[in-house]
Amino acid sequence: MKISLSVFLVLMLSIPAFADVLVSDDFEDSVLGEIPAGWQAKDGVLAEEFPVVDSLVKNGSKALKVNSAADDHDIWIEFGKSVTVATVEFWIYPDQAGRSVSFLMLNGSSDRADAGPYLGWAAGTDGMLTRYSGGWAATNTAFDVQQWTYVKIVADSDTDTFDIYLGSGPDDLPDAPQEPDVPYRVATEGFDRIMFLGWSSVVGPAYVDDVLVYEGALRPEGVVTPVEPEDKAATAWGAVKSSY
Repeated sequence: MKISLSVFLVLMLSIPAFADVLVSDDFEDSVLGEIPAGWQAKDGVLAEEFPVVDSLVKNGSKALKVNSAADDHDIWIEFGKSVTVATVEFWIYPDQAGRSVSFLMLNGSSDRADAGPYLGWAAGTDGMLTRYSGGWAATNTAFDVQQWTYVKIVADSDTDTFDIYLGSGPDDLPDAPQEPDVPYRVATEGFDRIMFLGWSSVVGPAYVDDVLVYEGALRPEGVVTPVEPEDKAATAWGAVKSSY
């Protein structure tokens, strides 16, 4: 049976386009004690500030430790292109709620203070995530310390807003964000990297595992995030390594 060109085009347009996976890093291929492979840090930043470690991991046997104790020290990974809508997912374990870690999505052409989504796991906010927009302000989203939490952030540079989701795992995120349409400080042309950083007043490190970044708001089909083995209780993670 022959298909006309117009029907063929309709069929092609009806097939959903698959978004690109921009970053997928479980840190398993990185060297212990070193900055993770593929990530970058400013000149002079010591590896012990952002080392790959084999303790306090969520899945596998390695994770990223954010241990910077100096302002203007950060670690980032670039996507290789700029995208208008980007989604970031990762596990995070803040050891203490005291300016232990911040997370950013930004474009390399902008200063981080003028970045897009800029979140902090910080003290003095009654256990609430903070956001930076010319100053720190508490969100309505609570977080836990000494516990692994799954984070999903969807950012849109057309609207200059982002959504925040938190859950106990990648398949336990709410259908609607706990914090929707959060504005960020300065309009961006798109996002081409994510970044983690610490502070000069840091009181405790944080740990990050299984970083996934993709274009668009929907996880690409076929992308599977690691899950903890059934024989490991959720509360046990952070004290033991995975057995596989």
